Amino acid sequence: MSPNSSPFRIAPEDLALISRSEGFQILRSYLASDAAYEYVGPDSMGKQWLISKYSFCGFHESSDSQVRDTWLLHRDVLHALIVPVAELFREASILAESATCSRRREDLELAYRGDARGAYLWLQCFLADEEDWVFTRGCPACAVEKILHTESHIRFVLAATHLSSSHELPYEGRPALPTLSCWLDSLHHALDEDSFWGPGYFDYIEPKAVHLEEGIQDLITQCFQIEALISSPTTAQTPGQQLILHPSLSRAAPEHTRRHGMRIRKSRMAKKQMRMLKEEERWLQQIVCYFWKALNPITTPAKFEIEIQPRRPQAVRVRSLTSP
Repeated sequence: MSPNSSPFRIAPEDLALISRSEGFQILRSYLASDAAYEYVGPDSMGKQWLISKYSFCGFHESSDSQVRDTWLLHRDVLHALIVPVAELFREASILAESATCSRRREDLELAYRGDARGAYLWLQCFLADEEDWVFTRGCPACAVEKILHTESHIRFVLAATHLSSSHELPYEGRPALPTLSCWLDSLHHALDEDSFWGPGYFDYIEPKAVHLEEGIQDLITQCFQIEALISSPTTAQTPGQQLILHPSLSRAAPEHTRRHGMRIRKSRMAKKQMRMLKEEERWLQQIVCYFWKALNPITTPAKFEIEIQPRRPQAVRVRSLTSP
């Protein structure tokens, strides 16, 4: 195998099946289209430039055209696997903001529970550092090679592959992406052949990936439950406003959560924020009184004589990462 070639292999029969998918063809056309270019402005001579967000780096550009085509294919498969998970996390974060009445990252986890909360935290930490890679920006070959860089990357791709292997459902009349279960064998082979990971590592990491995948499935279920709570029956959302998922991510959504809803009550977080606001106002008033008494000890009006109550010790919230 050439040092510039991809460590992954797709069987010819699996490649033929993937290539026949209309959804995958549309994805490949999009990634290869002019939409993959972005404007970078004029140079020192005033000439306008466009640069591809998906162009090969200098090292991989020297590969022959057949090797580059393979890199592009594997990049497109990777994109089809992991971008739906990133979009799911984005939707989960939007719903969490509505449920907790907060935009602080450390508060959003409170919208979920159990394995879903662990999966949300794991995705939050991973995606914060790997946004460019998750959307396969940059050199296609480098994006594919990075799958094997860390245990977290391997686990994320394995979990995404298991999700894509779920039962495929119609996607509102639009072409669906194909099932990409063949990537499991490809990743297994690549790990066995890798000089760092070696044989046996796939069997070690797969249970962790399955646990993450189950947590994501639970996260999907809870997303639909939260959406049902914050959606009023009198202001039902149109299909374009509802939570849109890749078909492989849809099977965990309970049917009843898509039809019925109820008005949400004020959350505990919102009530806590109101109490904190009132407490802040009270302490500011007391501070002003102290300053007034210090500056005018004789002329202090009786209305400013406020007794300061000792502040009760507040419980300190300790954040724990519940994901394994």
